[in-house]
Amino acid sequence: MECVVTSAVKKRLGALPVAAEDLRRLDAAGTVDRLCPGGGIAHVTHGPGQVE
Repeated sequence: MECVVTSAVKKRLGALPVAAEDLRRLDAAGTVDRLCPGGGIAHVTHGPGQVE
């Protein structure tokens, strides 16, 4: 099988991928949800975590 690369896309993301991985590892969304509960009636959470 032969593969030929005809073009490439280059994007600058800065520190976003590193910060996102750190925030996931620290469970920042879960911490925000625990500290700012929705009272069980919210359709979405404050952090981008699980919908209650």
